[in-house]
Order: sequence, then structure tokens, then C-alpha cells
Amino acid sequence: MAVTACSGSRDFARPAPQDFALGRATAADVIGRFGSPQERGRALKDGVEVLSLSYSYADPTARASAAGVSAAKAMAFYFVRDALVGYEAMSTFAADSSDFDDTRISDIRSGSTTEAQLGELVGRPSGMYIYPLAPAPGERVLAYAYAQKRRGAPLARKLLLITVDAAGVVRDVQFEKTGEW
Repeated sequence: MAVTACSGSRDFARPAPQDFALGRATAADVIGRFGSPQERGRALKDGVEVLSLSYSYADPTARASAAGVSAAKAMAFYFVRDALVGYEAMSTFAADSSDFDDTRISDIRSGSTTEAQLGELVGRPSGMYIYPLAPAPGERVLAYAYAQKRRGAPLARKLLLITVDAAGVVRDVQFEKTGEW
């Protein structure tokens, strides 16, 4: 699942992980906080219907996290049977950037690095998923996502997905970086 930013109608703050409990929060909870979504979608994930609610906002006059980049943000929430199973956010606003330190990814060790240590290595995740968006029940995927578009250049994007088990120990690390940085 991925979010893309486009011009939207009103600003919003990226939620903290404790703001919406995965498996318990509902679409009504999200709409109650952020208002009607700009987009609603439905998709199948391993035969299970997933509802998505998406929000985006751009401000050409705001300070962005990098020179030559427009300030924009987007977030999406995913539900199965009206229970939140994941969310993700991306921002190029200087005050709320979702950029992360990809130079420390090689320090993350499957089987030994803990979720608590990830904050020191790559910062705060910009999203999180549980099953069925995570590989198995009891596991969570911590998402770190950032994208930027400079004039005349293709979209540059980086995505780090870290699967942790119920004890908070890293089980898998996937990283993808595309475009010109």
C-alpha cells in the first residue's frame, strides 16, 4: 500500500502511533478526527477486502524539508471489517518531515535489533500495519516512507519496511530507494 501526495483542501497533523489503536480504531474514529477523506478505496489483500481512507495537503508557500522540493503531505488509513489494520503518512513539510536516516539501515539486525533501538537508528516510523497487511498474526510492519519531487526530475522515493514480532524483535527488513537524491 502506498500514499501519494496531491493538492488537498486542509492541513492535518501526522498522528502519533498511540493516537489510533491498531485492531480497535474504526473508520468513524479517523473521520471524527480528520473529517471526510479526499479518497475512499477498496482493494483485496489475500482475499480480504481492505477499505482505505486517504488525505493529502500541499502548500506552495510553506517551507519544505529540502531545497527545491514542494511542501506536501499525505496519509492513508486501512481497515478490515471496520477495524484499523494499518496507516501510513508521508510529508515534505520541514516541521513534519517523514524523511529518515537510511544510512543506518545496515545496522539493523534481524533476530536481535529491537523496536526500541529502531528509534535511535532510523527515527519514528511514519506508518504501521498489522495482519493481514503484516505477514502473519502477531507481527507488525513499521513503515518509514519519504518521497520528494524536484522540478524537472522524476519522483525520488525511499521506503523501509521492518517486520517485528510480538516481542518487538526485528524479523525482516526491506528497503527500496528510487530516483535522484
